[in-house]
Amino acid sequence: MSRRTVVERKPKVIRNPKAKAKPHARATSAARANAKAKARAKSKTSAKSTSKAEAKAKANSKSTSKAQAKTSAKSKSTSKAEAKANAKRSPLAAAWLAVEKKRPHGEYSADLEPRAGLAYPDFDLAPLCPPEYTKLVRELGYRWVSGLGFLPPRWIKSESMAIGASGRAWQDVVNEREAGTHVYQFAMFASADLGDTNGFAFGPSDEGDEIVVWNIEDSLAESELGAFETWLAGEIRRLATSRGDEDEDEDEDDADAGDPLCLLAE
Repeated sequence: MSRRTVVERKPKVIRNPKAKAKPHARATSAARANAKAKARAKSKTSAKSTSKAEAKAKANSKSTSKAQAKTSAKSKSTSKAEAKANAKRSPLAAAWLAVEKKRPHGEYSADLEPRAGLAYPDFDLAPLCPPEYTKLVRELGYRWVSGLGFLPPRWIKSESMAIGASGRAWQDVVNEREAGTHVYQFAMFASADLGDTNGFAFGPSDEGDEIVVWNIEDSLAESELGAFETWLAGEIRRLATSRGDEDEDEDEDDADAGDPLCLLAE
């Protein structure tokens, strides 16, 4: 009888697949958690950055609004000051400034010297200047617009020294002026063109002692034009209704473009 040999087999160990995957799953879970944490941190950083940017933008907006309000207040204050100043101006001064808004304009310095100085000893202008003129230049200074300019004091004297005396020999007048004994009859205070000593001068009227405006042509007093206020009102009307750019070839960027007398030219 034959013996059957029994071979013992080792029991098959069945491994739990879940148990095998645990280390990998843990790693994946940790990575996801880290990713989420980073995403939350990034989101918080972005939110903080956005908040800061918004806060900065709001601050800038407030600053801009304050600056605009300040500028507006300053502009209103300036407008009120100008309105107040204009309210105090004489009618002639206000009318002159209205013309300046339409034409090139400027102002000569009161101490501006003539290019060649004074040809003869100095003299007093006061007796020849009517109070209306004195008040105007005290308000506005020695101003010009294209078409007419008011000469500053030293220029008035210089141009007046070139005006002849009607009915008298020029050499006799020169001798008196050189000696400082001449009594000046005319003071040329304004002009549209100084060439050949043309312009407007104060002088005594032929009808009395009243100081009136005279038309000066080629260094001689030609005709009376009436009281200063009447003459200037007529000139302002002329300037207001005529073009402000006639006979002007100056550079528009030149601050003195339009100056009819070219007193500042080199």
